[in-house]
Amino acid sequence: MAINCRRKSSPPRRFPLLRAALPVLLLAAVLTAASTVGPIPTASAADPAPITVPASWGLIPSDLTPGDSFRLLITTSGTTAATSADISTYNTFVQNLVKTGHADIQEHSSHFRAVGSTATTSAKDNTNTTGTGVPIYWLNGNKVADNYVDFYDNSWDDETNPRNENGAAANASAWHWTGSHSNGTKRTRHTGEKMTLGSSQRYTSNKYWVGRGQLDSASAGPLGVVSKTHAIASRLETYPMYGLSPVFTIDNTAPVVVSLLSDEEWVLSEDSSIAAQMEMKLSRPLIAEEIIEAPLKISGVEMGDYTLSAIGTGVSATNPGTLSPVIKFEGAGAQSALISITPSHDTADEGIAETLTISLGDGTAFDDSNLRTNVSAGAGPHATDTSAKVVIVDSGLWRPVMPSDSGLIPPGVQAGEKFRLIIATSGKTKAESSDIATYNAWVQGLVANGHTGIRPYASAFTALGSTATTDARDNTHTTGTGVRIYWLNGTKVADNYADFYDKSWDDEANPRNENGSAVSHTKYWTGSNHNGTKHTSYSLGSAVAAVRGILDGSGADQSPLNGGGTDVYSTPRWLSPMFAISPVFVAGDATEAVAGFDSSEFEATEDASGTFDAAYAGSAAAAGSFTVVVTNGTAKRGIDFTLDTPSTGSAKTLGASSSAGLALFTPIDDEADAPDRSFTAQIAATSGNLKIGAADQATFTIIDDDPTIVSLTGSGSLTEGSSTTEELTVTLGRALVDGERIDVPLVVSGTGVDNSDYRLTKKSGTGAKLTGATSNKPVIEFEGGGAEEVVLTVAVKDDKVDEELETETLTIALGDNATFDHDDLGTTVGGGADPHSTDNSSQITIADNDAPQVNLSRSENDRLITEGSNATITATLTERLDAADKSASRARSG
Repeated sequence: MAINCRRKSSPPRRFPLLRAALPVLLLAAVLTAASTVGPIPTASAADPAPITVPASWGLIPSDLTPGDSFRLLITTSGTTAATSADISTYNTFVQNLVKTGHADIQEHSSHFRAVGSTATTSAKDNTNTTGTGVPIYWLNGNKVADNYVDFYDNSWDDETNPRNENGAAANASAWHWTGSHSNGTKRTRHTGEKMTLGSSQRYTSNKYWVGRGQLDSASAGPLGVVSKTHAIASRLETYPMYGLSPVFTIDNTAPVVVSLLSDEEWVLSEDSSIAAQMEMKLSRPLIAEEIIEAPLKISGVEMGDYTLSAIGTGVSATNPGTLSPVIKFEGAGAQSALISITPSHDTADEGIAETLTISLGDGTAFDDSNLRTNVSAGAGPHATDTSAKVVIVDSGLWRPVMPSDSGLIPPGVQAGEKFRLIIATSGKTKAESSDIATYNAWVQGLVANGHTGIRPYASAFTALGSTATTDARDNTHTTGTGVRIYWLNGTKVADNYADFYDKSWDDEANPRNENGSAVSHTKYWTGSNHNGTKHTSYSLGSAVAAVRGILDGSGADQSPLNGGGTDVYSTPRWLSPMFAISPVFVAGDATEAVAGFDSSEFEATEDASGTFDAAYAGSAAAAGSFTVVVTNGTAKRGIDFTLDTPSTGSAKTLGASSSAGLALFTPIDDEADAPDRSFTAQIAATSGNLKIGAADQATFTIIDDDPTIVSLTGSGSLTEGSSTTEELTVTLGRALVDGERIDVPLVVSGTGVDNSDYRLTKKSGTGAKLTGATSNKPVIEFEGGGAEEVVLTVAVKDDKVDEELETETLTIALGDNATFDHDDLGTTVGGGADPHSTDNSSQITIADNDAPQVNLSRSENDRLITEGSNATITATLTERLDAADKSASRARSG
């Protein structure tokens, strides 16, 4: 006799413990049987001790915790006959399927047993399912039974969602060979004949009959029935079988492993609206009342350089604004946290970029007594997946190269030296807005139409102005020492930023506008103090007044940024010009190499086979490297497109032989209907002799190639002259966004129907318009954000005409694919639109309310008749009557 020992923390055991007092001969027989290749007929001789599986094992049912034991049940994907009387035949059949099944179960295939009975072995003994036992679950599915008693009560907890050895859904109505009663014993007929697997007793039709079971059946249980003759079949038939795993025990001695996962090294601008995202994941989900607190360490930056957040089931972040945040997992289902890090704009000059490193604490940090982790074995960091990096590029340090032949490099500035340009706008604006972006956009619009040499850099110009929330010096990145500043196409204004804010500029008498031309304005909106900070009472957007600066002012307390008391006006509605400052330029050299985009706009469909041509080097024999930053957009990295090396933080090297057309961005074909998506990319940093050219930024549009499916539903019946109506609904597969349009063609037809018989109108629908309603080819136009569904009403007119048919059929259908693709339609979505394969037509029956008329006629010869003679009068109906309706009456008068 073998003892089934279960030690939850012990490693898997291949043989049960044997009592020392057993005879040596019996012990040898048991060991010999256990080491044979084929499965063993009886569980007592071959069933292994519980197999310990890690808490991270992929097949652990979700409601179990470390220390719990369970078994897994399958219905085989293959079928077999029931001709063998050897239980090992069926065990081998099950094991061979499990051996090629779900990846996590294959190594345990040799321990699976068939849930079946032969003449010598019952299903209960073969599967060692005597006694109370443990819970049983479908492999990768729901619970089957709470224990062995529940397993053999002729009803399982879930009979409608079986799983096969792959963990995939299986046929819930299939018969299964069992050769068993519902209680797992050997199947016999009420008259005593055996109906076990491999039965050799014949009766009725001279066949060998074997018991079988069926899931979710009214005539049989999963294993069979007790003492009934039905639920049997000839042993030559082929059916699947149930297979049962050994007992698994979830390891409760290992700590929960915490991993920090990131697909890439992120490169973001300080001003980016995109967050770097990474996943923190536990090796198993928590259960109710369990808590794990995972410590993080952030280095390479300062507090305030970023914001951190974490979301997920049972997830929260503690101290997210510090360099030592903690991610808390709590309660049932808590396992994964999506951590987002968003760069924060600051005024400091950090050089080209700074690298934020986020790391899991070490084992000692995880064991800190201040953490509230309460899982039995604790938690610790993964061996390798412990950190992620985010490169944050300083948004104020864009260094485009000003070409040597542009005519805009100031006199005395040598190749490689840095400088900035300032303009006094030719146009005027009000000072009513408190949003600095309003003024930046306004000056950028002027520069975009200004001097041809400066237009490519228009988007980087910023207004020299202060609002209640932003100082002029921060908006223009003019803190620190800085570089020389010149009037565009003019003379020097200041030697550096300190000189720029000393209340006087080197040349205030010769300002230049965005065209490089002289201007005569003297007073400019600034909302600032002399030093470029915001005026505490009269910044831009103030309700009562705003500060203006003055050029070449004569007062002691007047400066280009603050004209003194006489120039604080009470009406921000007045129009005045502004100053605007360029990015930092590097004076170019004809022999330098340049990195840039070969176009400002790119587009490609999702299924584009190639990649976007993104960056290029000049023809000069100069080497260097560059990085690209995705700054904003509706397209999401990793979902809508992938990035090549320059976008992951590792610089792309361009040598002397480099040429145009380096591939950076590849669209992902997601096969899902969606609006077109776009993002903006910018070359953010260079090294060596490679410089950033004017074409540093480009917009990439990914055109969706999946059609929007249109459906038409609704039907009914109407009677002529009735005030009732029927409704039809036309629905798009998704809501449109601004700028999108879909035209849906309809086709109206019917037996005995023309356009005068009905009236089609729009009842409701955002962004929807019905055109051609009186024709047999109306069109529904969906346009703009939120347009998705329209409800049409169909009303019947009273034509006062008795039709030959008592009812007519009005059919309103969607056009076919070719009609949807017609050039006359105004559809603009990338993937076009197609009709639904089944929901594409509606029929409405129209009942005639006009009674048939009788018309009498006679021939000309019968107009005058004499008494005693006959006349022929013909009666004609306007409608042919059915046989049941043929009746008439007559009357005479006169």
